[in-house]
Amino acid sequence: MPSHWVDKDLLPCVTASVCDISSQHDRDNLVAVVRDLFHNQLHILVNNVGQSLHKPNADTTSDDYSRLMATNLLAHLVHMSSVASFIAYLALSLYSLTKGGLIPLTKCLVAKWVPHLAPHLHRPAPKRTMAT
Repeated sequence: MPSHWVDKDLLPCVTASVCDISSQHDRDNLVAVVRDLFHNQLHILVNNVGQSLHKPNADTTSDDYSRLMATNLLAHLVHMSSVASFIAYLALSLYSLTKGGLIPLTKCLVAKWVPHLAPHLHRPAPKRTMAT
């Protein structure tokens, strides 16, 4: 651990919270927990939220669209995009749209907030999880 963290009482504090990021109620509760836990001094928030949809375009429903937009395009400070934002995957068009949308969103946030706050964008490759 860097000594300047100890000198400035910046000991790392890592927590995890479970919420449905597409639910306004859950997001509001998460914000309240974060404010309370960190005394309004949160410096980094990593958005590692994402949901995929393996479906032909013709079979994609408005509910599918709404769910992925709500899950994948909410504004955060560290955005987890995907390689699918610039590589064509046959059954991932809606997922690619939502993850690709993080690119201009992040650029706009950088233009607005730098040097006070610097949003970042990462584009990891797919990884199988219980949700996929």
